[in-house]
Parts: sequence; structure tokens; C-alpha cells
Amino acid sequence: MKFKNIILGTYLLFIMCFIVGYIYIEAGGGTSKNKSEIVLDTFSEDKQDKLITKEEAVQNVKEYLNKSNGYLPPIIEIDNKNENYYIVHAYEIVKNKDESHTATTGWYYVNLYTGEVSDMIN
Repeated sequence: MKFKNIILGTYLLFIMCFIVGYIYIEAGGGTSKNKSEIVLDTFSEDKQDKLITKEEAVQNVKEYLNKSNGYLPPIIEIDNKNENYYIVHAYEIVKNKDESHTATTGWYYVNLYTGEVSDMIN
């Protein structure tokens, strides 16, 4: 009887470890991906139909800047696009007599699927 209890206990322990390991892996444990990347990986193959537009991305950055510091530079434009994000540059051109330069307010990621804005620098 004691031998059966040991086998049953070992079996239950194995099952519990398997379940905990499965939950850990499914939650993204042990990966270098951040939470948003894990969520993106769960989207269906037709995710291309749900991309936000460039105009929406720029508008989201304007709203983000308005909430965070209240300053909107005169130029906010899409600089680039990768697999998951628009890369948006917010800046102005400062002119001083015979020369001018770009004064960057910030660089921002805009998630292609959710529209969420995040500051690339801060």
C-alpha cells in the first residue's frame, strides 16, 4: 500500500509540474519577448487587415504629446515602418540668420495594430 501511495504521489507531482511548466511557457516565461510582442504573436494571420493608417499614427502621437507635455512641434511625420511599428519623428526646423537646424522633440513607436504610442528615448 505504501508503494502505491509513493507512485501515486510521484505521478501527481509530475502532472502538476507539467501543468505549471505549460502555463509558464504560454505566459511567455523564459523568452526575451516583452508582453506586447507576446500579444502580437497571438493575432491571426489576417492581422494585415487591421493595421492603423499613417494618418492615425500621426494623430495618436499628437494626442500623446498633448497629454504628456502640451507642446506640439510643427512637424510630426512617419520616418519608417517595421514589422510591428510606425517610427514617428516629431520636430521643428529652427532658423538662425544664415543657418538652420532640426530641433527634435522626440522619436516614437506607434503600434501598427493597437495604435499605442511609446517614446523611443524615455
